[in-house]
Amino acid sequence: MAKTTGLLDQIPELASMVAHQAGTVTRTVLLLHGIDDAVVRRQVAARRWQEAGPQVVVTFTGPLPVGTRRWAAAANAGPEAVLSGRTALAVHGLDGWGSELVQVVVDRGVRPTPLDFVKIHESRRHQGADVIVVQGLPCHKVERAAIDVASWCPSARTAVGVLAAVVQQRLTLPSRLHETLERQGRIRRRRLIAATINDLAGGAQALSEIEYGRLFERWGLPRPTRQAIRLDQSGRRRYLDVEWTLPSGDRKALEIDGMGHLEPNRWYADLLRAADITATDETPILRLPAAAARIDEKLVAGILHRYLGRP
Repeated sequence: MAKTTGLLDQIPELASMVAHQAGTVTRTVLLLHGIDDAVVRRQVAARRWQEAGPQVVVTFTGPLPVGTRRWAAAANAGPEAVLSGRTALAVHGLDGWGSELVQVVVDRGVRPTPLDFVKIHESRRHQGADVIVVQGLPCHKVERAAIDVASWCPSARTAVGVLAAVVQQRLTLPSRLHETLERQGRIRRRRLIAATINDLAGGAQALSEIEYGRLFERWGLPRPTRQAIRLDQSGRRRYLDVEWTLPSGDRKALEIDGMGHLEPNRWYADLLRAADITATDETPILRLPAAAARIDEKLVAGILHRYLGRP
C-alpha cells in the first residue's frame, strides 16, 4: 500500500486509523476531522485517492489489496454488515479456501451500493452469537462461516470439504459446528451438513454403515458381511468394514473412510494396514469416502458393481 499523503500526515490520529484500516476511511470520519467532500474530490481528481462506493475513500491509487477490499466492503455495506463465508474463514486463518470476492452478509432487504469485488448475502439471522471482531473487522465466527459456505457453494463435494478443512486445521470442533447448525433453521443441504459433522465427530463408522447399507439395497448389490475379521502378517486381528464372498469363493472387501481418515498419520496407517491385509491373504480392499454414498451415489454404485464383477 502506498504511503499516506501529506494531508493525512497532518492529522496523526486519523493517519493511524487509516493505516490500521488498510488505507480506507469513510467520508463521515473524514468530515469529523475537517476533510469535506470538496477536499475528497480534489484528492481523487489528482489521483492521490480513489473511491470504493459512495461512502468509502481509499487513500492511495492502484489495485486494492485483499485487506483493503475487506475493509471497504464492510464499511460500504453499512454498520450491521458482517464479513462472511470464505472471506471470514480467510480472516480466521483458514488456508486454501480464499476467494477473490469479498463475501458480506447484511440484513434482509438492505441494498448496499454494488462493488465489483463484493458478493452480498442477505440473512435474518446474521448477528448475535455468530459475530466476532477479528483484527477490527466484524466477522462471522468460524462455525457460522463454514456452514454458510457449505450451504451456498454449488458443489456438495465442496460443502463436505470446507467443513472438514476447518476441523482439520483446528479452527473449530465438530461440537461447535453442530451447535451453530442447530441455530440456523432451514438452510440448503442441511442433511448433508449434519451428516458430515457427524462424520467429523467420530460417528463415521455407524453412519457410513447405514448410508452404504441403504445404497447396497437400492442398487441391487449383494448383502455383505460387516466387520469381517482378518489377520495381518503378525497375527493381529483386523476388522474390515464390508466384505463380500463371491460365487467363485473369492473375497473382496470395502473400507469406508470417514473424515478422520484424512489426517496424515491416520491416512498413512490405514494404507499400510490395507496393504498388510491384502499381502497376507490376497483379499483386495477397495477404499471409498463415507460422504460419497450421499453425494455421488450413482458413481459409487457403478464402481461397486464393476468391483464385484456384476453386470
